[in-house]
Amino acid sequence: MYKCIIFDFLGVLHPDVNNRAKNVVKEIKDLGIEVGGITNLGQSSADKIAKEFNIEKYYVAPEMNLPKTDSTIYEKFINEYGFLPVECLVIDDLPDNLIAPSSLGIKTVYLGKKVGVEADYVISQISELLDVVRSG
Repeated sequence: MYKCIIFDFLGVLHPDVNNRAKNVVKEIKDLGIEVGGITNLGQSSADKIAKEFNIEKYYVAPEMNLPKTDSTIYEKFINEYGFLPVECLVIDDLPDNLIAPSSLGIKTVYLGKKVGVEADYVISQISELLDVVRSG
């Protein structure tokens, strides 16, 4: 069972059509799993989305001078919040952002329609994430 799902903010959580992402986040929290985020957005936009989804554990990559393609940002996140790589799952809509967490042993989910993406799981709708989480 996963202990933390690390979301990308723009493209995965936002824009949130028909509250689908909010419902998924709520269901994940109801399972007792923590929710976090790592984003390339600016601080004010990230803060707004974090507040909207009630996410307290998140990193704003530009503020840390680290791109999401650098494994250091994921290492810092899991170390600061006390998770092991195998306890986390990262979901992003950009395949390049999944390489770094995967290199650390963090399971990855690609949300999108591209074919041939290297990820542990590929989903086309945010609601499918619940099946992945429950299988872990």
